[in-house]
Amino acid sequence: MPGPVKIKVDLSAGTIEVEADAENIDAVFNRLDAFIPRLSNAYERSTYKIDGASNESTPLASRTVTPTPDASGAGPAEKGVEARKVSKGARGKEAYSAVDLGLTEPQRKELRDFFAAKQPKSQHEQVAVLVDWLKREGNKPTVTWNDIFTAFRTVGAKSPAKISSVLGNMVGMSWVKNVGGGQYALIHVGEDFVKFDLPKAKGGEKA
Repeated sequence: MPGPVKIKVDLSAGTIEVEADAENIDAVFNRLDAFIPRLSNAYERSTYKIDGASNESTPLASRTVTPTPDASGAGPAEKGVEARKVSKGARGKEAYSAVDLGLTEPQRKELRDFFAAKQPKSQHEQVAVLVDWLKREGNKPTVTWNDIFTAFRTVGAKSPAKISSVLGNMVGMSWVKNVGGGQYALIHVGEDFVKFDLPKAKGGEKA
């Protein structure tokens, strides 16, 4: 039987300790995604431990966490557990790069038109609209931070300062799923919101 997942947070020491079986670690990270960015801002030199392994000399904001093999000798690849690394720029801001989304010029125009038609207001709505279109029309079932950043550039909208925080909140809202390896997928709850609830009229109801 898999062992229990244990999480210990010591805010005074800026320490997070996690114990989890390899098969459960993805669920743990889905929970941590929403508050790790905020915690890392307050404790830049925090220690992140998993199964007794630590990386105390590296700030949490740029930590790579790799689960160790279990008793059977199976490593992360066999257990489907991805190592995660959060890249940060100066002053705690995340650094993004424009990437090739593989879209033709007509597709880029379609993306801009779709974004304008849906009229998303909040950052969560904006990300949902962009990821929804990329999934349906751009042949991208999953996206990275850089994909989302590039999509914002494509439609001429301002990208969130911390895409990880927006995605972490969207995981908590059950709009997206963290599938590992820095990839996120919009699930049916987010898809339905984009399809049925946008655009909204001035009174808050769907137009």
